[in-house]
Amino acid sequence: MTEYSMKSHKQRKHQRWLNRFCRVANQSIANDPLWLGRFVIEQKATVMDWFDDGSGGILRCHMVLRDKKTGITKDWYTDCLEIDWKYFWEMNNFIVDTCKVWENEHPYEERKDYRNVR
Repeated sequence: MTEYSMKSHKQRKHQRWLNRFCRVANQSIANDPLWLGRFVIEQKATVMDWFDDGSGGILRCHMVLRDKKTGITKDWYTDCLEIDWKYFWEMNNFIVDTCKVWENEHPYEERKDYRNVR
C-alpha cells in the first residue's frame, strides 16, 4: 500500500487513501486463519485540517474497532499520518486488553468464520 501524502489539496484523495487502508486492514484480518474476520476497523467521521501555508493538509479520523462476536467496540481518534503504524498496536490492545480474548476464550479451539457476519 502507498504511503500517506499530505501534499494533495483535494480532500477526496485523502479520503480515498483512508478507505483503501481500511479495506486492506479488514481483508488482512478476514484472511487470518485464527480470526477469520472477527475484528474490523470502521470509519465514523473524518475532518480535514489544511495547513496555513497552503502546502496541503492532514485527514483526522474517528475510527471504531469492533468485535463481531461479542459486539464490543472501542473508539479511536487518530490521523492518517499515524494510522499506518499505530493500527497494529491499537488492534492488538483491543484484542488483548479490551476484549480479553486470551483470558476469557480459547480462540484456537473455538474457531468460527465471521467473514460474512455484519
